[in-house]
Amino acid sequence: SHVCILFHSSSKDEKYYPYEANGHSGVNFVGQLPWENRNQVVWKSTKDIQDENYDDVLDYAMSMCGEVYATMQNIGIKVCDWFGIKYNPWSSGKNCSELVKKIAAKIGYMLTEDDNKITPRQAVDKLRELELKNG
Repeated sequence: SHVCILFHSSSKDEKYYPYEANGHSGVNFVGQLPWENRNQVVWKSTKDIQDENYDDVLDYAMSMCGEVYATMQNIGIKVCDWFGIKYNPWSSGKNCSELVKKIAAKIGYMLTEDDNKITPRQAVDKLRELELKNG
């Protein structure tokens, strides 16, 4: 029910910096320990990013910090699903899967789902598929 990006430090330790959209604080980086206390990792993929792409990814992530969480967008996703509506009328704010989709595109993983209708499950399934295809 949730996806995020874990930015790792360049050191060899297990320190990372979770980046997510959530109902607690909107779009933001979150401390590792508070994040671990409210999340459980069920699937993780690692992708090394070239230096020139890393700056672009980090610039995008930072530019979205403080954006409000897309509560109505998430409700719209369910409404669209229930009633077969193709366009989500609520698109303000950002949700977790939309952020993952945007960052995935910056590292070469194109997820074709609509920004305002993509779910965490769709993001994970598509990333798994792309990872298998790309080896």
